[in-house]
Amino acid sequence: MKTNPEILANEASSINARARGFDLRASVLLAATAALGLIAGFFYAYEVSVMRGFAILSDRDFIAAMQSVNATIRNAAFAPSFFGAALLSALAVLMHWRDILRTKGLLIAAAALLYIGGGLLLTMTINVPLNEWLAAQGPASGIAEPSAIRAAYESKWVFWNFVRMIASFLAFLLMAIAFHIDSRIP
Repeated sequence: MKTNPEILANEASSINARARGFDLRASVLLAATAALGLIAGFFYAYEVSVMRGFAILSDRDFIAAMQSVNATIRNAAFAPSFFGAALLSALAVLMHWRDILRTKGLLIAAAALLYIGGGLLLTMTINVPLNEWLAAQGPASGIAEPSAIRAAYESKWVFWNFVRMIASFLAFLLMAIAFHIDSRIP
């Protein structure tokens, strides 16, 4: 069986980098895994606590609470996990491109696609427009039919949050498995 000198050189370089204590590819993979874990946890927290707590509020209070959260969610603490998970996942795919047909590479690519499609893009195309629609209804105290506004918003938002939570969790799980596989490769 013949070996490709370029493959051997790449593997030797990777082994040398690990021996020196720093491997950029592994570091990006770890960072992507951490960012996916943070955002999956964020969507999970909404699923199991925030929206369940808001569900017992009156219609006006529910609308006011959602408007308040939606007005403040775009901040410097949220952005690194929400956008960082997509950026770092895509970067991990690029950095592990030569492994794309191996288990690790397939897991990284699947994780990136799951989060970018089921987390980031879903949020930008469904949840954010719903939030903007709710904001456009004006202050909760001035809405004539708060029950109709809530009915048009809440079930859709909760359903799509559940979908993005599952997609983000699966992306995190796949990236964590890929990181585990990568950490076992000498």
